[in-house]
Amino acid sequence: MFSHNDYLKLTKDYLREYETYKAAVKAITQAVCDLRRGLAGQTIKTVRYDDVPGGGGGAGLNSVEQAAETRIYDEDRLAALEQELERLKMQVQRIGFALAALEGEEMTIVEMFYFQRLGYAVMATRIHASERTCRRRVHDVTQKIALLIFGIRTKEKVMFLK
Repeated sequence: MFSHNDYLKLTKDYLREYETYKAAVKAITQAVCDLRRGLAGQTIKTVRYDDVPGGGGGAGLNSVEQAAETRIYDEDRLAALEQELERLKMQVQRIGFALAALEGEEMTIVEMFYFQRLGYAVMATRIHASERTCRRRVHDVTQKIALLIFGIRTKEKVMFLK
């Protein structure tokens, strides 16, 4: 079970890496398409071992066995990439839903602090507030996003309820 700080730390990390996650989804989607295309073009012919020099009992792999091994490797790699892609898509979607639920000023705070990586002093100047107010607003919106991403369990931890 995560503690209060774990949920907030994860939320901060997710927000800082949100654009990277979106780019990774595109890159992995392209890799999956390329692998599928490559697998569709692979055919493995059958071989009769009595036709292979040495009766097929040699230590090395013949061309058919090498092709089969390559195909198995590519299929395993494809399955792993598809699993990673689904996980990333779900994560990006959850973060996106949380961001969509924010009000105008909250989204401005998130954009400045997490996406543009501005400091509190610069933020304070831009939104005409004190640094302390900016810190509080960043903290409050981070808690709200954590609640939206992780659910009610987070609220219990964030509010220190038992």
